[in-house]
Amino acid sequence: EIKESYPDITIAGVQGSFDEPEEVRKIIETTMMNTTGINGILLISGGQAGVEKAFCHLKLDKRPYVVLYDLIPESKEALLNHTADFLIDQDGYLQGYRPPYLLANLLLKNISPEEEYLFTDINIKTKYNL
Repeated sequence: EIKESYPDITIAGVQGSFDEPEEVRKIIETTMMNTTGINGILLISGGQAGVEKAFCHLKLDKRPYVVLYDLIPESKEALLNHTADFLIDQDGYLQGYRPPYLLANLLLKNISPEEEYLFTDINIKTKYNL
């Protein structure tokens, strides 16, 4: 049983879904049937459609809060159809492209970055500011 003890967060488990909606559905259903007190789900992989399928199958009176990662069509759809509450939108291109580019320049051309830090943007999206 998960005990609510704000501001502490208890993690019920970390699972790999391989971006498969059916695997996401199974993980959510199994975890929610075997663990009491779940009030939030963080999905940082693909397979967003599995969240809605799990909720439909479980027939919950009140679903947990759902936070998704990355501004992709499946996540937008989950926000708009009320399956998810929040979406963390990171600048995936900048975060995925710039570090290896800077490292390659340093190693191959001996060119150091101009700035010590490279700040990237993170936005929190809801259905209201999508």
